Amino acid sequence: MNAVRKKVSLGEKQLNECVTKMVGQFGSLYAALEMAAKKGEKAFTGLELPQEFVMAVVETATEKIVPPKYEIGAIVEVSSRAADGVQQIKKTLLAAASSPGSAEIKITYAGAPRYRIRITADDYKQAEKIMASVLDKIKDGLGKHGAFNFKREISRKYGGAS
Repeated sequence: MNAVRKKVSLGEKQLNECVTKMVGQFGSLYAALEMAAKKGEKAFTGLELPQEFVMAVVETATEKIVPPKYEIGAIVEVSSRAADGVQQIKKTLLAAASSPGSAEIKITYAGAPRYRIRITADDYKQAEKIMASVLDKIKDGLGKHGAFNFKREISRKYGGAS
């Protein structure tokens, strides 16, 4: 809060009142700063905090706090017996990688016929839903001439079970 204190012209008592309101709403000061980094000024609507203070908190939070990211992965084995199988696989994988949402989806080649899927999202449940959506798109895109198999991958970055 020293960084915020330097940016605002509030007295010590006013600053402590603002911090108390934030802790009361979010449970902890760090949770309040995470929410400020994620949602900006909208996180503090209804708290009746001075605008100068809110702007300083949001600015400091976006500079200093990095919201957690969750990464999950899978290895997909894809093949097609169709005449244009290579093009069909390529088109299917590109369509699956361009799924809408705030998550980052990466599909990389891992050696024939395997592809690695990596999904990075703000929370684990969102990442799981997007992974299910991507796998469904791949399975549906291959049609009746395609073969599809997948295996969950343990993330070396964050650990976890397969």
